[in-house]
Amino acid sequence: MAVNKEKIISLVKDELQHFIGNLSESNLSETVVGVRSQLDILEAVDRALFLELHTNDSRNENDTIHQENEIVNEFEESVSEDGLCVRGYYTQFMRGGCILPKDDPNSVFVPEKVIRDLELKTGDFLQAAADIEKGAHISNLRRVKYQFEKLKETEEDIEDVRFVESLSVIQKRSDLPGLYVSITQNDNDLPFEAKIMDVDITKFRLQEGDIIDYAYSPENFNYGKVIWKYEMDKFVEKIAVEPKKKEIKRKKNMEMDDVSTSELDSLRIVTVGGDNLKLHKTAKNEIEKRGGILEYFSGNEPKETIISRLKIADLVAIYTESISHSAMNLVKENCKKYDIKYLCTKNIGGSVLVKKIEEMRV
Repeated sequence: MAVNKEKIISLVKDELQHFIGNLSESNLSETVVGVRSQLDILEAVDRALFLELHTNDSRNENDTIHQENEIVNEFEESVSEDGLCVRGYYTQFMRGGCILPKDDPNSVFVPEKVIRDLELKTGDFLQAAADIEKGAHISNLRRVKYQFEKLKETEEDIEDVRFVESLSVIQKRSDLPGLYVSITQNDNDLPFEAKIMDVDITKFRLQEGDIIDYAYSPENFNYGKVIWKYEMDKFVEKIAVEPKKKEIKRKKNMEMDDVSTSELDSLRIVTVGGDNLKLHKTAKNEIEKRGGILEYFSGNEPKETIISRLKIADLVAIYTESISHSAMNLVKENCKKYDIKYLCTKNIGGSVLVKKIEEMRV
């Protein structure tokens, strides 16, 4: 129970009155000790700092904080007690995706059909609810079917971890065994023939002439996966009502090329975090070919080293997917201290980094 200053003084006053009222020759020493103890209490009270109690205001303030936490927690990753409802941020793979990190035992795989139906992209906030009857016994959560719902669409401009060659015809080559699909990035580029993996041929029962969607790495055209096989009747219906996705993709690439004509004028950029060195190299090339200077740190370097490089940076990019909290806080604090603009992003792609930098300079 909280006790305020006025209450303590009142209690001490009562004790002092009791000692003085009962003072006699026989209890003189006892009275002196009692009075001194109460005076010691008064001295301590006089030196102490007491906060006034405002119970109504505190309750209202706590209610406000609780309401704010409810808003924040609405998009917090969570798993229900029975494990049948999972909420979290979506991550795209080369084929399919997942809610929660892949190594999390509660992560839920998101199949391609759901990705298409909900038009998902990395960073969207999803809910996966198990599609089972109430009270049903579950022996293996990995075999449970889920109903997916997109609760919030990401506002981040995240570069794709995959490109998709849509409505492609599987072909054979006269000089090499296997099945192939042609990939064309831009209208002026020669097509690249990617070999389809044997495991995909078996999985989808592929043969020459089949129509597929093929996902591949932006960094390595040789690495890709079949993500969809069309049945011929559905394929005819699709091309009758939808524009080819490859045309949309080419237009997007042309827009990105427009951004690449900007000059960064010796702008010094420091990136911190992220563990994919190959993609960092791509980002470095994108920055340097526009006249900028890029320096990369993992966040594990000595504190003094990071701070010394931040001091001479014009812009800082923090990759939040792979960096410790202490390193992230160190970078943010020093950017604020030295008035350096910074951005936080999950994306590590070079072209999107350039676009974000251009936006920050405006």
